[in-house]
Amino acid sequence: MKRITYIILLFLLALTFLASVAPANQPIPQRDQGVYLYVGQEVLKGSVPYKDLWDHKGPVIYYINALGLLLVEKSYWGVWFIEVLALCVAVFFSFVGMEKYFNEDAAFFGTLMWLLGLSAVIDGGNTVEEFNLPIHFLIVFLFLSNSDDDRKTINDFLIGLLAGISFYIRPNNIGAVIASVLALTVHFFLFKNKRQKISLRLLSIGLGFLLVSAITFGYFLSKNAFSEMWNAVFIYNIHYLNIIPDRWEAFLSGVENLPTLAPIGIGAWMIGAALFFFPKGTKVTNQNMIFILLLLPIDITLSLLSGRNYKHYYIAWLPSLGFFTGFFANEVLLFKKDTKESLYPSWLNVSKAWLYVLSISFVFLQFQASSSDINKVILQLGKLDEPVNISTTSQCGYIENNTSPNDYVMFWGNEVACNYVANRQALLPIIYSYPLMLEGYLSPEKIEAITQEIASKKPIIVNASKGDRLIYDFSSSNWEYRPTTFPVIKYIQDNYQIVDTVPETQWTIWKHK
Repeated sequence: MKRITYIILLFLLALTFLASVAPANQPIPQRDQGVYLYVGQEVLKGSVPYKDLWDHKGPVIYYINALGLLLVEKSYWGVWFIEVLALCVAVFFSFVGMEKYFNEDAAFFGTLMWLLGLSAVIDGGNTVEEFNLPIHFLIVFLFLSNSDDDRKTINDFLIGLLAGISFYIRPNNIGAVIASVLALTVHFFLFKNKRQKISLRLLSIGLGFLLVSAITFGYFLSKNAFSEMWNAVFIYNIHYLNIIPDRWEAFLSGVENLPTLAPIGIGAWMIGAALFFFPKGTKVTNQNMIFILLLLPIDITLSLLSGRNYKHYYIAWLPSLGFFTGFFANEVLLFKKDTKESLYPSWLNVSKAWLYVLSISFVFLQFQASSSDINKVILQLGKLDEPVNISTTSQCGYIENNTSPNDYVMFWGNEVACNYVANRQALLPIIYSYPLMLEGYLSPEKIEAITQEIASKKPIIVNASKGDRLIYDFSSSNWEYRPTTFPVIKYIQDNYQIVDTVPETQWTIWKHK
């Protein structure tokens, strides 16, 4: 009964966090979310990502958004429902995975703590890291379950399939499968008598991953879009990693954004590592322990590759930090259980009371903080077929009120969310201008095609580049150092003029002369 109560309470808590990013409370999606929604919307019209609409995330996120928009046509409530399902799956496998390794009390505390951490880094919701959470926890669960019987190669094949899906959501979200492969590889070299079984397990993981890759590549090959997909997801992102990287600052920002979870989780990881490398008795070589100890440093390292400190990047830390927070709770409970009463502080005398009081306090405070968001969600659930209401005082409301539905609206910067909520066509295939910044990424032929598209469609250009580190303003002299791209800039300078300014943001509106 207590187990079911824990799970239900965690599900309800997950809903309170997601209430803040539901359409009722966030009618205008944030930047990345706006791109996913716009691409998903166009996919439902028959467009192919990368070929018809440029972005640099893995393809899975666009089809998740397309599915959500198919469920509820006139708003992104359907995407939010998929978020709810994904987070509940993540919570369930987090709990049962930690319960298997520790106990239900530690599993509840560890899951509760990473959920509280999610509230600090959810960053608008509908992120690639958020949709990766159930995959990460399921891989961990399958690996821990598999170690009991080395013959369960179906689990390893499933791990490979999940790793492939995770990779094509975002390539650096695959910390769990890297840890599993490394743990098995260590055992391969330590135990000669198990090498055949371990080889079979590694092969099963590889086959699962290759199957997803074959389906993904085959789809884009069939749409004549493979080279565009490869250039956007891999080539562009490799260059993106080298733009203003400051990985140490990004790490410190992660600790700052997770002020309770990060210190407890990292501290518990250090304790676990010490127990592993300096055991009291026989040397520990359990592959589960190797796997678990590898998870945290790998997840953190992969999230820091770009050196940026966007909050949603730290969602990738949550599974590992949550696991080690559960380990911390388990060690405290074991310490109390195995130690004479006179040796531990008096505040630990009441059995598990500290865990319950702390957990219930966190849950109560969260429900209280989210009550307004929850009420708005409940009130809107009966109006899912209504379009998202964007305020006339918002920047997207301005675009909707001052352009016609037949106008093409090109954002100089990355504000495609306004194309989605204001229902205005973006200029295809470059729906926002970041790829123009990377000299040599777009060929002269593609630059010429973009220039001709602007000349033909005469889009309204909204200059939203102010404060954006990844795109220069039209007037910047730095464009001279990007000779491949400069023809586009030159055309805009010669043929466009400012006609208005968006009051709320100081975006400038440019129209063809």
